[in-house]
Amino acid sequence: MGRARWAVWLGVALIGCDDGGAGAPADGADAGVGGCNLPALVAQCPLGTSPAAGEQAEARCAEAVGGLTRDGQDAVSGQCQGAEGCRVLCQFAVPCACGVESVTSDGVICASCEGAAACGNGRCEGGEDPVNCPIDCGPECEGDERRCDGTALEECNLQGRWDRLPCPAGEICVVEGGAHCDRDPSVIVGGDAGVGDGGGGPVVEDRIIRGDGTWPAVVAAAGGLSPAATYRSFNATIWLDDRSNVQRPTNFARAMSEVGRCLAFIPGPGDSIECLGPNGSFRATADGQILPADQGITFDIEEFCANYDTCQRGAIDDCAAFVEMQRAVQGDTRVNCWAEALPERCIVLAGIGCEERWRTPYPEDTVFIGSGFFGTPTRLFGIANGQREGLMVDRGARTQAVMDAVGELSLRLIAVSADERTVAYTAMAQRDEAVVVWHPDAGDRVALLPVSGGSTNRFALGPDGQVLAVLRQNTGDPAVDNQLALYNIAEEKRIYSIVPTEGDSFGGGGPVVAFSPDGVLLALLVQPRQRIEIWDVVARVKRHTLEGDGMSPVLGFTFSPDGRYLLAHEGSVNGPLNVWSMANGRRVQTIPAGLGAQGRLAFDTDGAHGVIGGVGPGAASFTLIQP
Repeated sequence: MGRARWAVWLGVALIGCDDGGAGAPADGADAGVGGCNLPALVAQCPLGTSPAAGEQAEARCAEAVGGLTRDGQDAVSGQCQGAEGCRVLCQFAVPCACGVESVTSDGVICASCEGAAACGNGRCEGGEDPVNCPIDCGPECEGDERRCDGTALEECNLQGRWDRLPCPAGEICVVEGGAHCDRDPSVIVGGDAGVGDGGGGPVVEDRIIRGDGTWPAVVAAAGGLSPAATYRSFNATIWLDDRSNVQRPTNFARAMSEVGRCLAFIPGPGDSIECLGPNGSFRATADGQILPADQGITFDIEEFCANYDTCQRGAIDDCAAFVEMQRAVQGDTRVNCWAEALPERCIVLAGIGCEERWRTPYPEDTVFIGSGFFGTPTRLFGIANGQREGLMVDRGARTQAVMDAVGELSLRLIAVSADERTVAYTAMAQRDEAVVVWHPDAGDRVALLPVSGGSTNRFALGPDGQVLAVLRQNTGDPAVDNQLALYNIAEEKRIYSIVPTEGDSFGGGGPVVAFSPDGVLLALLVQPRQRIEIWDVVARVKRHTLEGDGMSPVLGFTFSPDGRYLLAHEGSVNGPLNVWSMANGRRVQTIPAGLGAQGRLAFDTDGAHGVIGGVGPGAASFTLIQP
């Protein structure tokens, strides 16, 4: 889909339109005539609001700030849709006295007025903002500055204001080496103020069990791009049949059949979606059009010419020139399909579906296993061939690397570092388990952290592959069981473990642990009252607890490419993506997700586009996001 068309789709799909978006009059037409589609704008009003149009709506919307109108008591009273000359005012049933927390198609959620006070009290709260109360809400710091206010730690948020980050019990804010929480020298816990463990078994210090490993000098991954304020989103549904009584499969369904179903979806070049399957991959636009591959000629031209001569009963004077002409007219994909089909029955044109599909060639006779598969725009990693091989395919150069399993171990789960240079697998043989670490570029591998009788539930690699975070149970080691254990891979030693609070546990149905791109933060899912803890794993301090409405269950989460946000898929299969700020632990945006959207949220290599999607009965559904 082209950029211009993408913009139009976004204008219709998003709640609220910028000037010139969907619904704007065409060629100066009056509201309600020609290009002004008032019914479409009315349909965008959230549930529970009353739409109004005409001169009164135009006048109110002309004074709106950020698309929101206010009443005489400065309460937010409505939201404007459309552009000048063609507007609909979605009037709130109850004005929001202290501002709006979120406006979605499902309704309006007002911001809490608890603790709200008059402008000038030194706190930016309630309905205050930098416009109506600059003395409280104007910027007073920059970037990610930190400072100590007595014994408390403060950090500069995205609005340029100081947020207080209370230090854990037994720690105070210190300024040496940059403001941070550190052990209070007046308090001795577990022995001699941090030197030694005091003996007598694991020593828990504010939910930390110390180990013998050291924290390595982590190399941060590339930052990518995150938006300055909010993401834009677009929901797409691609049908798998033609919606007729015959229910003929669409080209998208045919392409899925060619690659053996979609194990994952990632953003493709431009605005495309890429389906990664066990036997290959293909790209499509958001409306289901299959995009051909620019893959070059994959057949032997001399052999092709001989077969063509036989079928046509006559020689071609310059066969190579003939092939080039066909490539120019028909494209590489169809010519390759044509050459593949030609020897069998002298078929001149490709078979049904061949010209629509695009396959990334995997190593011969290789089939990836769905539960052990990880794809990015540049590489594919996975468990293949009966859980006996680890496989990496470099998609640009179409090279491959294969790792044979160690001994009798069968590979189970997979984790890939952000720099794509380290792959880790859990591997089992009856009651024995180990972690196999593989460096495909260097060709080396090692089996480490062996246990007997235990099992790994979830694990993740740090951005440069030096640190491994593991959730294990039934190992018999109280410093590891049901804790999140962090290991220095080079040392093969546990650095420390994080202990859940009493009555809680770590884990869940989807991805439950993730590192930020710089390797400093770690997101961890907590059960049974689902919430996400954000830990500074270098300082060994919990920074935030992300907890809000509709967070049961959490299906998965991903850091934004530069680590400024955590995007969490919450609620249900078609629940929203909530965007949480890592500066202050607050929810800054809720993105409605498409029906059936599920799986891993993936960004492209530049961090400019993201996609989360899945295939359900009769349709594939996606939510595409971009800054």
